[in-house]
Amino acid sequence: MAINPLTDYAVKSAPEGATPKKLIEKAIELRPLLREQQADTEKRGYYSLEVRNQLNDAGFYAAIQPKMFGGLESSLSDYYRMIIELARGCPSTAWCYALGTGKTMMLTSFYPESVQRDIYQRVGVIHGGHGPGRSTATPVEGGYVINGTFNYCSGIPYSNHLMGTAPVNGQITDQSVNSWSADKMNNLIEFVLPRGDGSNYEVLEDWGDGRTLGLNGTGSHSVRVENQFVPTEFTILDVGHNKAPLRDPQTGTEGTRLHGNPMYLGYLEFFLTGEVASVQVGIAQAMIDEMVGVLRTKKGVRGLYGNSKSAQDDFGEAVKLADGAQAIVMQAIREGEEMAQEWYENRVLPDEYRLWKCANQFQLAIRMSWESGVLAFRQAGSSSLKRGERIQRYFRDLAQERPQSTTTGGNYRDTLVRARLGLDADGKLPETGGDGRVTGATRA
Repeated sequence: MAINPLTDYAVKSAPEGATPKKLIEKAIELRPLLREQQADTEKRGYYSLEVRNQLNDAGFYAAIQPKMFGGLESSLSDYYRMIIELARGCPSTAWCYALGTGKTMMLTSFYPESVQRDIYQRVGVIHGGHGPGRSTATPVEGGYVINGTFNYCSGIPYSNHLMGTAPVNGQITDQSVNSWSADKMNNLIEFVLPRGDGSNYEVLEDWGDGRTLGLNGTGSHSVRVENQFVPTEFTILDVGHNKAPLRDPQTGTEGTRLHGNPMYLGYLEFFLTGEVASVQVGIAQAMIDEMVGVLRTKKGVRGLYGNSKSAQDDFGEAVKLADGAQAIVMQAIREGEEMAQEWYENRVLPDEYRLWKCANQFQLAIRMSWESGVLAFRQAGSSSLKRGERIQRYFRDLAQERPQSTTTGGNYRDTLVRARLGLDADGKLPETGGDGRVTGATRA
């Protein structure tokens, strides 16, 4: 069964007087409403039209959209703060928002001006999913015909476009495209397909309502595409996580040439993980909020929970970890912004080590958010863990991310180690120089 929650897909430009600071404040202001609607969001599979309209009216969908097309062109630091504060109100809403609007970075960094103008001036910011697909792209005159099913397209219910990946002349099988192997497959394209009147792609009703342990309201539905033509200019080479082939050392990317903003170098090597980390940090902070209420009001056989030294100890450690995780997220994205600015001033792109150093910091923040949540969970008490209770929901939302190899596995670590030590393709150290020092290793 397909879903079509919206008939008007137009996204508003940032309203007059909007600023990143005001959007952060608005995200905090929305916290009571987001918390009130959490259960309905989980059941539905995505946030309500009421929330969608408030986000749209305030300018959230235009946060990192170029000023040329009516956006705020906010810094990524401010954008991540917006995500954290939204997640503190409702993790699913923040995820749906972040992984939808975050595609703005891909579109603006790597697609030509003609495509950007078509999309931004027609319907506003792109707000769709990017799931790996059981799919194929068949070359035809002027472009490709796309067929297949794309999974985990977070943000797709309110999308105006689908951004997906498909192998050229591939065979549709049960084997999903793996973004970690994209650079080795050599036949993948990324494409942008407009939703139009809703007939260009079908959003399947396969998310929400308890289908997953947590994050049931992220709008991570699958999308079915049947025989849809995509013009060549609406496609780029898909090189997976490593976007270096899409950047020219001297001129940058399509986005830097058009907008003059180094943010649009599109450091997706770590940007996407940073979005997830921001959500996880917001969940950890939300659990701290709930823990305060438990410790202040819950009574056990020995009186108020908050009078227990062990509970106080766990609370202190949980706060320390959550605040530390947030600090790491903000520091890592600022480092990413510094790398972009350094290129803008000196035309020197960062080495692989610096890029993946940021990604690893985001991974650490995700782990610390989980550890903070475990400590809060230990002091929650059984009544706080019933179905529908926020602490139970937050814990499920944190746990949902634990098996995700992209954000919690060893790929980022291994890439960092290879770059830092200068390992060869077989994972071995190069020959040492005459002075006994290893040659070819990347400096910190």
